[in-house]
Order: sequence, then structure tokens, then C-alpha cells
Amino acid sequence: MKEQELASKFWSQQAMQEVANDLDYEGAMQDWPYEVATDTDIQLYLDLYDKQIDPEKKFVLMDIIIEANTTQISSQLLQLHWAETRRRLIENVSLHEYQIYQWCAFDELRLADAWDISPLMRELWAEIKQ
Repeated sequence: MKEQELASKFWSQQAMQEVANDLDYEGAMQDWPYEVATDTDIQLYLDLYDKQIDPEKKFVLMDIIIEANTTQISSQLLQLHWAETRRRLIENVSLHEYQIYQWCAFDELRLADAWDISPLMRELWAEIKQ
């Protein structure tokens, strides 16, 4: 699939609310997956992702996981958790292709202005598009 053919995908309200319930978090709102993600709970998110069979909930959880990666307090922790995140993205690439593309931040001319995880996402994007 070419980038111009990549369809936008968004979180469903129901999936966000169900993930909020699963995590015992306040209800979902706009940008909720980004707002609730914490670096210290990343393993909780990864474990919950692995238990999911609902692709809509996996989609919501992946943005929480990616956001939690971006807030890691060190590059060593980012690399550690990125390996686990990357594996899940590859295993479910058809579900997460839009998220991978979005987090590449290709609209940023300077990579320094993108998210910390954008260089890793760009490497992954190049790999899956070979």
C-alpha cells in the first residue's frame, strides 16, 4: 500500500471506554490514549494488549503503548520497550499500519521536531515497505 492510499483510522468510542474500564481509568475523551499513557505502566499496557482479541481495543492500546514509549525517562528504557512494541507492531502490521505511518511524523521536516520514537518508526516503516 502506498502512503497516499493509506486510510486514516481512529479509535472507536466503545473501544476506548472498554480499555478505560480494563485499566480502571477515567472514561475516554478526545486524545484519551495519549493523555492516560504513563511510562511506568508500559508493561501493564503490553500485557493487556497481548490478552486482547478485539482489534479495536488492540488499536487503542497500541497508541497508549507508543505514547508510553515516547515518555520513557531514558534512551535505554525506550530501546528496551521499543523492542517489545516493535514485535507487536510487526505481528499485527495490517492493524497498525496507519499508526506506524502517523508516528513516523513525515510531515516534520526536521526529525528533531518529531517525537522521540519517530526515528524508530521510520526504520520500521522502511522495513515493512520493502
